[in-house]
Amino acid sequence: ASLVIAGFGAASVVLCYLFLRKAGIERPLAGLLAALFAVSSTQLIVSITVETYGVAGFTIVLTWLVAQARLDDPGRFRVLPYVAGVLTFGTTITNVVQSFLAEALLAWHQGGLRQAILRCVRFGLILAVPIAVLVLLLWFRPLLAALQDPVQALKEVYWLRTKGEKVGLLEVLEAFLVHSFVMPHYTWVTLPGNIQMRDFREWNFPLLGAIAAPLWLLFLAAGTIGAFMHRRYRIIALGLAAALAFNLVLHLDFQFRGSLYLYTSHAHFLVLGLAAGLAPHLSVARPAGRAYAAAVLLLTLLLAANNLPIAAAFTSDFDVVNMPCPKPCFAVPEP
Repeated sequence: ASLVIAGFGAASVVLCYLFLRKAGIERPLAGLLAALFAVSSTQLIVSITVETYGVAGFTIVLTWLVAQARLDDPGRFRVLPYVAGVLTFGTTITNVVQSFLAEALLAWHQGGLRQAILRCVRFGLILAVPIAVLVLLLWFRPLLAALQDPVQALKEVYWLRTKGEKVGLLEVLEAFLVHSFVMPHYTWVTLPGNIQMRDFREWNFPLLGAIAAPLWLLFLAAGTIGAFMHRRYRIIALGLAAALAFNLVLHLDFQFRGSLYLYTSHAHFLVLGLAAGLAPHLSVARPAGRAYAAAVLLLTLLLAANNLPIAAAFTSDFDVVNMPCPKPCFAVPEP
């Protein structure tokens, strides 16, 4: 399972590079930006955590890579958008919204608002077919039970809502825009039963992280402005920004005990795509391009030096797990 998740993490970096190349970014700059993505906080953690967050990140990069490839030629890769849509739905249902946003963006660019609406309706009807088949095959028994007692099923769906405290917009922005790239020190949260949970929640970084965080925000702001100033790149940037806004609004409500960090995988690539917005303007053959490459390299090295030790320690932090022992408690003899 660990190898599978690591494979999805590595593949996400490859797709990120291909997206940047399709966006017209030169190879050296695309390579540096992909390296920055590879050592970023969320990308490292979801690549070593056996959960579906890494798979979700992969499907999102695939969605926007396909959209970028079809921007000038919508007739290409006719099947791939549906494959990406099934994958996004299959890992985290809300991520299928990004598939619809990508399809709407392409249709709007080619034919206006009316065409975008019609394309989304058609896309949804066709996409529903493979999704319905897979849902019936995989969830036949739960669906049958839900049909037999729909009131109880609705209650259970309602009870699945996330619980506990919720944080506000500032904390959501901090998690999605900062912690997803620069790892802070852990915040320890006491759960019921005196269980200690670790999380990334505060603006509290190691020395290198304290240097990297404001530099990263400056890079993100400049890149986002550059993305919307570039004639061609602004089209895909609109889709990335819309998908990011959707995720930010969604997670103002959808939180579990105030935890947000792992959810950042659903928007991590979107942030990188906006941050890379200066690169299409530049060439390493010119001084400005070389200065930009040096800045990306410096930021990548700072992120790596800050994030890699924390991620490496995380892989062995749970070799010994100390759980509170409820009464009556019987000590387990050591071998």
